[in-house]
Amino acid sequence: MIRNITAISIASLFLLASASAQIVTAIPTVDELKDPYNSTYGLHLERVDIRQKALRKQGIANDISTKIVLFRVQKALLKELIEEKLALIENINKKEGKTSPRKSTRDKIKAEIAALKQKKNDIDVKITTYREVQRKAGKLIMETFGLTSTQLANIPPKAKSAEN
Repeated sequence: MIRNITAISIASLFLLASASAQIVTAIPTVDELKDPYNSTYGLHLERVDIRQKALRKQGIANDISTKIVLFRVQKALLKELIEEKLALIENINKKEGKTSPRKSTRDKIKAEIAALKQKKNDIDVKITTYREVQRKAGKLIMETFGLTSTQLANIPPKAKSAEN
C-alpha cells in the first residue's frame, strides 16, 4: 500500500514537473499578448515580459515585446527626467532671486545659474529625443495590437530592475 502511494506520488511529481517545464518554455505568441478584456491598456504585460525574456535569450532583439518593454522603461525614464527638470527650474528660480552687494558673489550666482540652465537644456534635449522614440514605438504598438491612444497612454511605466 505504501509502495503504491510512493509510486503514485513520484509519478505525480514527475508529471507536474514536466508540465510546469512545458509551461515555462512555451513562448506566448503575439496574439496571446493582446488582452481584449483589459480595456485600460489591452495587453497582458506578464506575457509580454515572458516573451521578451525568452526571445532575448534566443538572440531575437527586434520583437514587438521588446518594443513594449522599452516603451515602458522609457516612460519611467521620461518621468524621472521631467521631475529632475522641474527641480532644476525651482533651483534656478531660487538662485535668480538672490542678490548680493559683492560683485564676486553676484558673479558666482550668475555662473551657478548658467550651469543650471545648461543642465536644464541638456535634459530638454533628452526629453525631446525620448518623446520622439516613444511616439514611433507607440505608433507601432498601436498598429500591431489595434490599441487606442488612450490605452497606449495607460500602459504603466516599468521600473528599472537588475533583470533587464
